[in-house]
Amino acid sequence: MKEYEFVIGKNLFEKIKSLKDKRGESISTIIRNIILKVIPVLEKKHLKEERRKKDYPLVMATNKIKVFLPEKVYNELKVIHDHLNTFSIATLVREILEVYFYGVERFGEKEFERKIKKLKEKIDDFKKNKRWVKKEGQDIPTTPTKLYFYLMYHDENFCLRKIKFL
Repeated sequence: MKEYEFVIGKNLFEKIKSLKDKRGESISTIIRNIILKVIPVLEKKHLKEERRKKDYPLVMATNKIKVFLPEKVYNELKVIHDHLNTFSIATLVREILEVYFYGVERFGEKEFERKIKKLKEKIDDFKKNKRWVKKEGQDIPTTPTKLYFYLMYHDENFCLRKIKFL
């Protein structure tokens, strides 16, 4: 588990605290469970949303929170943070928490979790059935006598890990 600290505002903290009292779990466990449930929303943003213009959102932070996240989830948040150009990973975590509480308030917990599960299945199906794209021609103009051959290594989330020139 990776220890992660961030700050939240009073309204969001009160919602988390009431959920903590209702379920009898720690704040860290509540937030971790919410992130694990709602991460498909961020995955969808990662796949569809354009890179954001760098902004510095006003948080009005009143509480510092410490959460223990699985390393895979933390790394996924880092990749999405980089791709979307958000100010910090905490911006994404606060978005996840706000989406969760909005969805539960609007649809009810069972219906919202059903919608998230359906979205997760759709994203998993996309990842499972990914296709390799072969592009004809060259992206970067070079002299016609020099051709470069290379291998590109990607992980399961389409992140470029290594380029090997042959």
